[in-house]
Amino acid sequence: MTRSRSVVKTHEKSTVPRWFENALLCVLLGLIVLRATIIETPHIDQFQTRLFLSSEIVSLLISSLLLACAALWLLASLLSGQFRWRKTGFEIAVGVFILAGILSACFASDSRSGVTDIVTLATPMLAGLLLVQLLTTPARIRLALLLILAVGIAATVQCIDQWAESNETLVADYEAGPAEHLQKLGIVPDSMEHWMYEHRLYSKDIRSFLMTSNSAASFFLLAVFAGLGLCLQAVEKKMSQEQLAALVCYILAFGAILFGLFLTQSKGGIAAFVLGLGLFVALCVFGKTIWRWRRVFGILVLLLIVLIAWMIVAYGLEHGRLPGGNSMLVRWQYWQSAAAMIHDHIATGVGGGNFPDFYTHYKTPAASETVQNPHNWILSLLSQYGPLGLMAFLAAVLLPLYKVCGRLYGNSHLPCGSLKPERSNLWIGLLAVSAVMLLFVRPALVDTEFLYQRVDVRSAAYLVLYVIPAAVVIVAFILLRAASQGDKSVGGHNDRLAIALMCGLVAVLVHNLIDFAIFEPGIFGVFWLFIAILVAQTRNQTDVSDTVFVLDRPRRFGAAAGLVVFGIIYLAFVLLPPIRAERHFKRAMGDDARRIELIEKAIATDWLSSKTAYRTAGSFKQAYQQQRGNKDKRFLEKAADFASIAASRNRADFKPWRLLGEIEILLAEQAKGEQKQRYLQRAFGDLQKAISRYPGSGKLHYDLAVIAEQLGRNDIALTHYRTAVKIEDAYRSQFRIMYPDRKTVISRLGETNYTQAKSKINEPKTSK
Repeated sequence: MTRSRSVVKTHEKSTVPRWFENALLCVLLGLIVLRATIIETPHIDQFQTRLFLSSEIVSLLISSLLLACAALWLLASLLSGQFRWRKTGFEIAVGVFILAGILSACFASDSRSGVTDIVTLATPMLAGLLLVQLLTTPARIRLALLLILAVGIAATVQCIDQWAESNETLVADYEAGPAEHLQKLGIVPDSMEHWMYEHRLYSKDIRSFLMTSNSAASFFLLAVFAGLGLCLQAVEKKMSQEQLAALVCYILAFGAILFGLFLTQSKGGIAAFVLGLGLFVALCVFGKTIWRWRRVFGILVLLLIVLIAWMIVAYGLEHGRLPGGNSMLVRWQYWQSAAAMIHDHIATGVGGGNFPDFYTHYKTPAASETVQNPHNWILSLLSQYGPLGLMAFLAAVLLPLYKVCGRLYGNSHLPCGSLKPERSNLWIGLLAVSAVMLLFVRPALVDTEFLYQRVDVRSAAYLVLYVIPAAVVIVAFILLRAASQGDKSVGGHNDRLAIALMCGLVAVLVHNLIDFAIFEPGIFGVFWLFIAILVAQTRNQTDVSDTVFVLDRPRRFGAAAGLVVFGIIYLAFVLLPPIRAERHFKRAMGDDARRIELIEKAIATDWLSSKTAYRTAGSFKQAYQQQRGNKDKRFLEKAADFASIAASRNRADFKPWRLLGEIEILLAEQAKGEQKQRYLQRAFGDLQKAISRYPGSGKLHYDLAVIAEQLGRNDIALTHYRTAVKIEDAYRSQFRIMYPDRKTVISRLGETNYTQAKSKINEPKTSK
């Protein structure tokens, strides 16, 4: 009886066709380039395009393409009869992280956000596993690094443009017509959101292609250490003219990217760069000694981390803030709220993407804004994925770095040969795929507003926004690739390059102890690309054979069938429901006759999401308020139905209950007698539920006090008036601390409401 499955160690090449692996590598790196040049925000609706694609769907589509690449490679390997795997050291950790994400999504309040978040985070990690299998030669690794350097140069050009002109143009557009400018962004004039937008606008944030200057700094940290590693790796005692030319190009690229980092003016990013540079010097000079005494150094580093954490917490508890400017004041408030959230949901976390829904439960009343993330990657993982998710992520990052250090300092590797030229036209494929991503895919995802303008304006916008950045990437990559042909150092042990890449990863982790950029898909993709490069280099330079599973025909097709079933389940539960729901909703907005029917289809199609129901309720309420004369209250009744659905699908979010209360108040304005009292009573109950989810909202307390007065519950009204004033006073006090030069405080409650509430508190009590 023959064995149906066997495991062997082999140095033979993969049975998957080389052209197929090259094609997958081009697509993977092209998607990483795309993500590094767009603002991708899967949980923020503000950045929706005018096409049928929402921000969430854009993230799901790109993530699904990454997953499809892994699935196709796996399927091709299975059907060939030999599944070859290069051990990475972080396979199990990635699997545990995905398991933690699935568990947290099962217990999440907003299940759709939980599913989207784990897909968005897990697919770059899975892509990293696949990249280790594909980066089998030094030439492939070098092309991947050169592509990141080319994007870094384009990012610097973008920063220069923002510093010199674009930010000024945006300010001029705002000042020419503030109302129209704000309307495009969906911001209510004279609101807290208006003031915060204006504050960010006049700060002239230099953010390259990404969301904030801190996001751009995180990307630059990775790119600049890659450039540093290539520069130092190319330095030799005796250098040929070709080697010298390559070194000069590397230095120019490194200098340009470093200039971009400093243009962002990100204090955290620049400080992380200095720390990473210090770590690089320490590892280059004392690396072997540190490795020899790694247990002692490990314990000392752990104790140092504990000591620093204790000092930060002690200072924060004593002073109510962290040392530094306004950003450190509000970060302490974020962290306090996150700590309380973790305490209440320690087992599984609140679920990926659910932090903003739960944050309002714990938000400090004085804090000026709600946030999507605690601005600390440790607290972010712990609060959303629980201890299991945090430990799995740490293992997935630290285990590969530990093994790389073992290869560098433990003398566990064998000498390797010189760099062999890449015989295929892989670089042309990379160039072509990247160009398609930047010239055609990126415009469709980033901004489609120019499609609705005049032809001349549209052409100019396309040239400036998309053609020029793509041209910079293409030209930079071609020049770097041509110059690098004379560099033979990448075929060596690459010790300095590996150390530089590790320091770049550590610098990003340090920077994001006070920021959230690491989890932006554009940064996260490059982060895991670098981990894959480190692991692949180690595999390429050690005499460790690959593991090959030899499968007979029944098991081969059984595994392939299982993969197909997984794909069907993924489409049915993850990808298709939000796409179909968005399509129905867009059709409903243009079809008055079937609007209700199509909206109900959209809500039923994506049964995990509350977003469509909430958005529809808000649009129906707005339509009612825009009517003139005798208003049709059926708009409000239908809006109430949809708001109730949204509230039932996301039990943690206060916004559906607030909206439901506002709808009931509008219904009460049309009613009389007992019916009016019933509507007011319902509004009172709805706003109470909203306040239980957002106790730090002065506006909610004020609205509830007004309704309580109308219901004759004066004692309850007085309590909520006092709470509203107390919250507003705390906010105003902090506002003056943060902005001492501003004479007028931007009221969060509203000056009229604030004055009214204070007068109610000061009214003398009348005898009953």
